[in-house]
Amino acid sequence: MTSTPDHSHVLAELQKHPAALLAAYEAAVDDVTAVVGPGSALRWAEEGVRLASLGTRAWEAATEYYKASPAVVQLIGFPQFERWVESGTELVDESPVVAASYFRVSPEVLPTLAPRHIANWASLGHSLSKGTWKSSSLAARFFDVSNDLVQNVTFHELQLFVTLVQTLSNRSYDLASEALVLGQRVLPAVTEREELISLATVLAETSWREVRGSFEAASRVNLSVDRKLRRRYFALTERLARMGMGNVSAFMLESAHSLARLPQEEQMVVIERAEDLADLSHEAVGAFLKTAPDVLARISPAQMDEWYARGVEFLKENADGGVAYFKLESQKAELLLESLSSSIELERVRGLLGMYANALAGSEVELQAVGELTHKNIGWVSMELATTDGRNVFLPAMVDQHESKEENFSWLKVVTTHQVGHIEFESFDFDFEAEAARFEDLRGKVADGIGAERGSTEVATFFDMFPARALAADVFSVVEDARVDANLLERYKGLTAHYRKVQSDTLASRAPIHTMPAQQAMVELLIRMSLHQTEDATVPTQYLEQAKEIAALLRQVQGPEATVEDTAEATLRIYHMISQIANEEIPPDDWEQADLSETEFTEPDVESIVENFQQQMDEQEGEEGEGGEEYES
Repeated sequence: MTSTPDHSHVLAELQKHPAALLAAYEAAVDDVTAVVGPGSALRWAEEGVRLASLGTRAWEAATEYYKASPAVVQLIGFPQFERWVESGTELVDESPVVAASYFRVSPEVLPTLAPRHIANWASLGHSLSKGTWKSSSLAARFFDVSNDLVQNVTFHELQLFVTLVQTLSNRSYDLASEALVLGQRVLPAVTEREELISLATVLAETSWREVRGSFEAASRVNLSVDRKLRRRYFALTERLARMGMGNVSAFMLESAHSLARLPQEEQMVVIERAEDLADLSHEAVGAFLKTAPDVLARISPAQMDEWYARGVEFLKENADGGVAYFKLESQKAELLLESLSSSIELERVRGLLGMYANALAGSEVELQAVGELTHKNIGWVSMELATTDGRNVFLPAMVDQHESKEENFSWLKVVTTHQVGHIEFESFDFDFEAEAARFEDLRGKVADGIGAERGSTEVATFFDMFPARALAADVFSVVEDARVDANLLERYKGLTAHYRKVQSDTLASRAPIHTMPAQQAMVELLIRMSLHQTEDATVPTQYLEQAKEIAALLRQVQGPEATVEDTAEATLRIYHMISQIANEEIPPDDWEQADLSETEFTEPDVESIVENFQQQMDEQEGEEGEGGEEYES
């Protein structure tokens, strides 16, 4: 490159330094001249010479100055450029290494940084350099991470962050340098940056080794605590840190994990109570925040206020006892929760209900949590709540259907009775060959007519006859529930009011029948009739006659002497009717209210059942069938 005469003395000076300095100048001079003109370009070139002469390694800073100049002057113009150089010159006097970092990162940082903050940004880096190699390395590191910081934090937050790093550097330069990296990674992901920095600054003064953990825990807080509450959360944590709470990062992780289990409105209640509790004990705050979700799982926020107030009283009387109370390690805390809670936990009443179930069944029955069973039950007691397999009764771990403990216990007792009733009234003793008490036996004749083979069990033999096994199983389940319920209410008349109340509540919560396709609607109608909705039943007009016969068949198994074999016979007849209905949507106008309380059924002949079953099996083999949707259990 050919230099202008005006720059000959510059070239002469630059040649006294390593070749990298002259190369940087030559690469930049034309671009700078094109922007600022020859006169200003000369001042620019001479400034690089002056920088290089300020110390042994100052040429390194001058090299970065020349490299950065074309981009910087293009960004901020020459007047502001000269002020940028002045700040760099002050840094060279302090440490050429720091100045080199300042110049090197400027093309990346300045597009984000407001011009009025450039000098202050340089001063922040300058403030970290104390004339030692460790402090110079820290200041250089600050400039290296500045681009990520200025893109994600306000300048005021940047100033606070550097103050934190300065405080840490008084304790440990390694930790201060690590804090820069943590800030670069964590601050962009945290919305309450000023509050986090304020907390960390307190920790830097009181428990400086906690700073790293507090930054790492902040990401969890950001994910777990509702945004509207995070400022208050960090303020509370800082307050506890000032009070001398140790292991702040563990507190943050545990409390954030607990708060994540609560909806926003309950988070607000809990944080408000924690703020009040902080006046008395930071240990109690940690304990309360950790156990609050478990408390609120058992009682309402309003009830928690009473429980909390009692704990505050205990805390004032005895600090250790109060902390144990909020940790739920106190008998007083558990007793008060139990008295306030409307829910019933199976674990707490397992012994009492177990004796009751054994007495009903006349044999040893185990009560288990419902989560251990996963298949579906079509009956009025849904699988999510309870069932039995003949030896174990599966019940919900917690019942909170109602607002009072008495109502919830009554519900649990009714459901237990219903399930144990299947054992007491021999639902699991079905014999395919045994005679029914209230029906003519058609099972064997239909099986012979369709050529059905014996199954591996009595029950399998029965259900293997049906082409649509799911439909048959659903009908059988509902009819058998109805038989067992009728026997229970006849034998244990004192349960009638509670039993009917639970059934009535269940009926009210069922999905609208008119939204279902025809076959599913008829099964739903069967369920509703088993729950005693017969006088004002919603029925598809087209299938009113079938509904009347189904109601009469159901009443047969609800009569005295009916056995599980009667349930099987009723199932056979009900299935025969429903399976011939196309599972199509029913128009809204094709429904009516009907009284099904006094109806009769006509016995079908075996040949018609066999013909229907055989036709269904043929259609399944040919993948043809009635129009409409496939029946869903």
